[in-house]
Amino acid sequence: MPTFARSDLGTLKVRDIMVHRPAVIGFWTPLRAAATRLEHGPADAAIVLQDEGRLVGLLGEHELVFGALAELEGLPGHAGHYADPRFVFAREEETVETLLWRLAHHDVRRAIVVDEAQRPAGLVSLWMDMSVAGRDSERKASMGGLVHGELESASEAAS
Repeated sequence: MPTFARSDLGTLKVRDIMVHRPAVIGFWTPLRAAATRLEHGPADAAIVLQDEGRLVGLLGEHELVFGALAELEGLPGHAGHYADPRFVFAREEETVETLLWRLAHHDVRRAIVVDEAQRPAGLVSLWMDMSVAGRDSERKASMGGLVHGELESASEAAS
């Protein structure tokens, strides 16, 4: 995992640490399709947009598991119903130090990086260190379980 001196955080820019072009999915995307996009995507969350392009939130592993369990109970199985609205916006030229302060101040773990036209351009997550720390295979395996229906099998075995 990269190590930065405290002084680096004041000069390091968001563009240097963000995931460029994270997965973007629609509100009505089925959870299984969303899990597949996330499994093969570069980030730990996907940006969820309403049909008219309005930002709904972020869908990560936690939200997918919650949604899959809810779907087993007969609730809607679409990404937008479970997207997490807790995030902050960031700009590429913002310093990492400033972004970290804002994340802590708002008690959130993710930031959507927007371009000059206010369109999503990237993602920063405090959870993204999993891939950097060499545990990306664990994340991919857990996502694969959702994609391939292991949650349903586990639920049926528990019944």
